[in-house]
Amino acid sequence: MAATDIYESIARSIVSSACSAAQSISIGPLLAAELERNPQGADALQVARTLRQVLQVERESDEKEKARKILHAYTASLLQSPSAIPNHERLGLVAALCDDQLLMKLLNETVQALKAALQFAAEAHPTSDDAFAVNLIQILAGYLPSSFSPIDQTQAPNSTSSGGETGVPQHGKLLEFWNMLFTTEHWRSFSPGSLRPVADQLPALLLMTSGLRDEKIATAALGVMGALVRSSSMNLDIHASEMIWKAVRPLLSASVHVDAVLTLWLRWIDAENPIVQPQLEVLQSEEYWMFIQTGLATGFSERRKYAMYLLMNSLSKIPQGHKIDTRIMKLPNGPTNKTKTTWAKYTTLLEITSLSTSPNQLRDAMPDIKRLLDSSSDIPASWMVILVALGFQSGSSSVQRTMWEFITELEGRQLAKLFGEIEGRRFLRDILLPYSSTGNLFNVRISNPSHCGHGLNLSNFLQRLLKSLDHSAKECAMVLLENLDTRADALFPPARIFILKGLCDGVKDIKFLEQNYLDRLVGIARMRRAAKLKVDIAISAILRLILHADVEMLGLDAVLGCVAEVALDKLYLMTPDYVDALSQHLNSLGTEKVIPHLESVIRSTTDMNISSEGPTMNALYKEVVSLLVLGYTDKTSEFFKEWRSQSLLAYDVNRLRVMTLLASAQNIYPRIFTMLVGSADNALQPFAEFAANRVAPEHRPYLVQYLHALGSDSRVLGCVQPGLRCEQESALLKTARLTWGAIKNWDSASATTEWKVMSKLAYLCSESYRIMNTTNTVVSSPSFEELLKILSTVSAPTLGQNKHDNLDMTSGFEKYTASLFQLLQLTVLNTAPENISSTLVATTLDMLPKFLRFMEHESVLMAINFIISLATKVPGTLKAYPNLPERIQQLWEIADVSNRADTAKVNHAFISMLLHANILGLTSENEDMSEAVTSTITVLFEKAVGKRSIRPKISKALRDAFLAAPDTITRCNWLIDVILHLIEMPTIAKDPDFYLEEAIAGIFDELMPFESDDTPHSLQENHYQLYNGDPELFSRVYACDLLSRMNPGNTAQSEFVHEVRNRLFEPWKKNFLGMQVYVAWKKASALQTLVLTENFVARERAEGFLDELFEMCLAHEPHPRYRFQMEWIVALCFIRHPELRDKLWSYARSVAIGNPKLMSSVIKVGLMVARELSSQYQEEFFTELVYTVLPLTSNSKAGLRHHAIAMVLELWEDANRFNFTVLTSNPIFSRIYTAIVGSTFYKEHADQKDFRTFNPKENLSFAGIFAGSYLQGGDEVQTVPPMMFEAATTGVSDSPSSIPVFTTSQIEQLSKTSTSTTIPAGKVEYKATLSSDLLAAASPTPLQTKSQSWDVSSLLRTSTSSQPSTTPTPSSTYQVILVASLIDKPVNLGGLSRVSEIMGVSTLIVSDLALTKKPDFLSTSVHSESWLPMEEVKIDGVPEYLRKVRTQGWEIVGIEQTDSSVILGKDEVASGDGKHGRRFGGKTVLVLGTERFGMPPEVLTEMDWCVEIPQVGVTRSMNVQTAAAVVLFEWRRQVG
Repeated sequence: MAATDIYESIARSIVSSACSAAQSISIGPLLAAELERNPQGADALQVARTLRQVLQVERESDEKEKARKILHAYTASLLQSPSAIPNHERLGLVAALCDDQLLMKLLNETVQALKAALQFAAEAHPTSDDAFAVNLIQILAGYLPSSFSPIDQTQAPNSTSSGGETGVPQHGKLLEFWNMLFTTEHWRSFSPGSLRPVADQLPALLLMTSGLRDEKIATAALGVMGALVRSSSMNLDIHASEMIWKAVRPLLSASVHVDAVLTLWLRWIDAENPIVQPQLEVLQSEEYWMFIQTGLATGFSERRKYAMYLLMNSLSKIPQGHKIDTRIMKLPNGPTNKTKTTWAKYTTLLEITSLSTSPNQLRDAMPDIKRLLDSSSDIPASWMVILVALGFQSGSSSVQRTMWEFITELEGRQLAKLFGEIEGRRFLRDILLPYSSTGNLFNVRISNPSHCGHGLNLSNFLQRLLKSLDHSAKECAMVLLENLDTRADALFPPARIFILKGLCDGVKDIKFLEQNYLDRLVGIARMRRAAKLKVDIAISAILRLILHADVEMLGLDAVLGCVAEVALDKLYLMTPDYVDALSQHLNSLGTEKVIPHLESVIRSTTDMNISSEGPTMNALYKEVVSLLVLGYTDKTSEFFKEWRSQSLLAYDVNRLRVMTLLASAQNIYPRIFTMLVGSADNALQPFAEFAANRVAPEHRPYLVQYLHALGSDSRVLGCVQPGLRCEQESALLKTARLTWGAIKNWDSASATTEWKVMSKLAYLCSESYRIMNTTNTVVSSPSFEELLKILSTVSAPTLGQNKHDNLDMTSGFEKYTASLFQLLQLTVLNTAPENISSTLVATTLDMLPKFLRFMEHESVLMAINFIISLATKVPGTLKAYPNLPERIQQLWEIADVSNRADTAKVNHAFISMLLHANILGLTSENEDMSEAVTSTITVLFEKAVGKRSIRPKISKALRDAFLAAPDTITRCNWLIDVILHLIEMPTIAKDPDFYLEEAIAGIFDELMPFESDDTPHSLQENHYQLYNGDPELFSRVYACDLLSRMNPGNTAQSEFVHEVRNRLFEPWKKNFLGMQVYVAWKKASALQTLVLTENFVARERAEGFLDELFEMCLAHEPHPRYRFQMEWIVALCFIRHPELRDKLWSYARSVAIGNPKLMSSVIKVGLMVARELSSQYQEEFFTELVYTVLPLTSNSKAGLRHHAIAMVLELWEDANRFNFTVLTSNPIFSRIYTAIVGSTFYKEHADQKDFRTFNPKENLSFAGIFAGSYLQGGDEVQTVPPMMFEAATTGVSDSPSSIPVFTTSQIEQLSKTSTSTTIPAGKVEYKATLSSDLLAAASPTPLQTKSQSWDVSSLLRTSTSSQPSTTPTPSSTYQVILVASLIDKPVNLGGLSRVSEIMGVSTLIVSDLALTKKPDFLSTSVHSESWLPMEEVKIDGVPEYLRKVRTQGWEIVGIEQTDSSVILGKDEVASGDGKHGRRFGGKTVLVLGTERFGMPPEVLTEMDWCVEIPQVGVTRSMNVQTAAAVVLFEWRRQVG
């Protein structure tokens, strides 16, 4: 007999009633001696168990006491020493071997260990890991027994102590023991007297320990406290409830050990003893509910489940009739049935929102969420904020997008509830705005690049939000401003624009009283690191938001100062309408207060001008703003005469700065010119002062700035133009001549530090001459010879050791060079061609290399403009200059390496130069010139990626070159590649910021509309064109306009277009049957160009072209849009070449046989052609078409049959219209027509569908080709608005286009309907069907090992019972129970049954065994239930079942995603990362959560640990059967 069996037999006999005490006297010492002799032996555990039973019945004696000590020592060693026994089983053995005496010793050890830990923490440094996270000693000291000595915080404890009398280690293992003891049935073996000290001594110490920073110790202490609270045998009093609340409050307030604290809270609220549960005064406190809200809003799903459980259980604990009246929880009549139902609905929606990964499920819940957002709902606003916020914290982007759509659809009263309180504004600041400002949400459709759906949705939502709020609208607006100000660097720039738009639209009736409002606006305005267009839109919006500042509360000075700071360097954004609105806003205080204040501000700044220090920049801007406002407020004031006499007529540098700022306000300068400046002479007075030598040299930079402000805008120049045309010499002309004299007399060779000074003089000279040329003032600029002399004598600066001086010299020399080249350009334009010799030009260009080292942006630009002026005025001089290609390459190399942000002007200048008609002419004659131009254009195309307006500029330059010299273009064959690139417009890399430029420019148009009298800007379509030039689509517009202007009768032009057509058509000829619908090279733009240029298909090429279209394209092409375009081309070709009409019938009789799509195209083309043929051919052709169509009305192919039936209607109508009586009298034709119009379908849908076939000639226009309705629907395709073609062709009369923008019929149709950019051009039906053949794999197929027949051994296997009894006996070494009671779908249970049987599960637990008889269960179980033990445990009995099996030594493992779940597959045990590995024990209970919401809190708290399946994909969860199979496989792998 085995030793184990012997000891079991002894134990049974000892404890039996038949055994006397006398017989057992000698057994206890023998067992003790055996245990002491071999404590590590294989039978030691069984010896100890037997000894424990023997000691229970033996009489007291010295031998018994000695044996007890041996047993205690062995038990302590089990608790202390590492063991191969799983931890849970080891602790159970300790509890089973423990008696009352040992329990008291362990209690004393625990108390001493906890006190030592608390003392050590009190002495530790506050930042140490051993210190307190929250010190609870003082809070809970009053709850310690009076017999306890106070914790000594003055003396550090012995931290190296490993244990007490029993040798048990401190902290962790002791706490694990107590936790196991009170979560199992082991405590029942102890007397009540031994348990009472535990209840008296441990709670306060445990709660104090929970404040330690050491998470492991604190969590263990909280776990023991939870076990004590839940256990009914401990008889805790009301002090325990008080202690728990006093500990929970600071711990949760500091966010310390939150999940462990919530677990304790769950035990607390579920305590069996009501006196231990939370008391009414606690439930009525606001903090209580606030902590539950924090649990819902933070952490992983596990924490939220805890908080939801606490919420509902807390509501159930409130006595009937006792109200709750806090800000975040209001129950005026206590928890009625109605409120409980509402809160139950809330928690359900909370689970859906926080745990769902399905947007459809969330959409289904939205009506209920909206009802809870009504003002009549019992759910306070702060709880609804949490509900909505959790949707944005989902890991699923589709769920987040769905929640965003939900919020934007809320009504005003619902928005007011959601965002009216502080929690709503925090949600807006911390979650909603960061999400809605994410860059990848801002997209535009290629069919409508000026419309950003998400951006407009965002601005409209903010507008509605602000308007829906009453008292809190200001606070909400300040949240938006705070977000824009503090997140300036992280905010997606276009999002900033849309938020500002929403603010501008939403605060129309709000007045802001706080200085912080103005400070925020100034802070936002200082963020200027975005592109200029975006910055200017933001500044324009901020200027309008200033109008909502309460002037009376904030003061005039504060508002004026804010405008001045915001408008810094941006005065050109101040429009007449804005200044008028600002004037009216300030005058709300009354003009009697405003006018004196404005005059005071202006006078004070004027006084600063006179002082030695001078005004600050802000003071100058404040003066200018005051001047502008005063001009609109008091237009007849005498004050301006006084100010002009003081500030303008007498020279002063700071007054000059004011005049410069006034001139930079370009939009408003013409309005206030007469009032503030008086006359053109006054405006030019500073130049008169300069000519009279009354401007100090150090003030010349300010004069340069003033001249730049005057010359940069034609509206400003228009004001000063009368001063340039006076009979006497104007001040500007005097300045030009004076500075030119200084330039001529200056010796650059002896210059050291004068370059900076001379660059200012050179600029004054060249800019003065340019302005006078611009205003058509007749002046004589310096001669070519004089300029050539200066160029030849000027010496480059000699650089020294001082970097600052070197920088001044190089910068000055570069600006000086730029001015000289500008003078050269002006001289070329003002000199007769015969006076500009090739020698002069060659000599000038030969001097260019000596300037290259110092040339940068401005000088390169001026050199290019000089060459352009030569190409325009004297092209022969460039043709005679052999080194021109080299000079172009040198200039390009300089420009290409420039790091300046404003390179657009240089790029455009290069394009204008390279594609100038006369330069292009040289490329066909000079190989070097051709290489220089083509290589530069290639690089420019590469630069077009992410750069705006380069391709449109190239396209326009080509079109203009053709208009100037048509034959030049056709001689440059390399231009074919350029034109193809412009037509096809390769997609630029996806950059939302780039694509959104057009959309946000539309906002600028709203904020700052152009005025009708702004003549220089009236030709601009919008602000996008003003800032960036033509939109990208203009590259196609100009290229197509160029092709449409070519003449088919011109051989060179015809061949050029023919080659373009061949290159576009070549890929389509490679079409084959079964080709995918969407292929990269398939573009509508290619076929659009073929339609546009169809008139270039000559007669000799037409027949072959038609054959290719039919046999290679229409026969195979699956895309309806492309087929439609091809049919259009074919029809136009047949109409132009009617002699080929009979080929159509040959296609019908040969190629189209068996190809219904091709036959459909044949009859469509036939009807298009028939209507356009001359009368001599028409009836014959029409008759053939009718006879072809009629048989098709009964074709077996539905698509072709339906098309033929629809065409019969048109054919009958046309036959009557053309009076083809032979056809109308045909009985078959007549009967078929009668049957169609008499059908039910026709009667129902005749008015709903247009059966008319497309007219190819009436729609042959730019509008029809590029914006026709055939482009709508189906996959997205880019359309070109017809107004772009109108803009591109306006004022261009040379070489008229063969294609109009609109045909006459289209104009008539537009006049009858509302204006639209889409022109009806044919009906196309789209089917989103993609088909592809499945190809068999060529690799060898592996042999299948899955059984194909019954296994005999499986047939012989029998089941002990179809419904086995209880949990299997724990005698087996490795066992696993699968708890699936929470699974309610029979189909899933059937799959679990199949998986469980395969993986060797001991028992499958279900909620109802009747489910196993359901057809859905049987369909997936494949009879696995016949061999699988199954047991029924109801859902509400799962927690108790788990506690029961834990007492039997089973380890409880949940399959759930939590913040502390173990990642499946990690075998090694690691600590510190919260996701450490852990191995399964031999006896494991696996628990599955519900399919939708996972594991409820009351079940989750019973888990010893949880396991999580690692994921790498986007989908958040997997099917429950799959999850169970994965975990069971890993369990089997680990245990073997």
